[in-house]
Amino acid sequence: MASKKSIDERIKETVAAVLAAEAEADGDAWEHETIDDIEDAMVRIGDLVAREVGVQKFARHTEQVKDDRCPRCGRAGDRVADRDREIITRRGTVPVDEAKYHCRKCRRDFFPSDGAVGN
Repeated sequence: MASKKSIDERIKETVAAVLAAEAEADGDAWEHETIDDIEDAMVRIGDLVAREVGVQKFARHTEQVKDDRCPRCGRAGDRVADRDREIITRRGTVPVDEAKYHCRKCRRDFFPSDGAVGN
């Protein structure tokens, strides 16, 4: 795992690159920015980063189903489809794609990742 300083430096470099590209596209618009404009940009970018972190971390949890057994009878289920849903976080909603399984014995569908990412 990367050190905290390494992550901080990479974030600073990424933000600098994004702001430089934005400044190039907007020309001299930055000269007329107010404190509210700057704060709005901070919130917007922070929310985008938080959402992307959520998307990627939740994807790790849902991609690696550890237990495909039916929660009712314990038999292995068959993966039949995927479902899209949104997880509500403190920073907004995050889209999640997760595997849907079916138990032939119980004739019911279940989602093994529910325990990993919340119900």
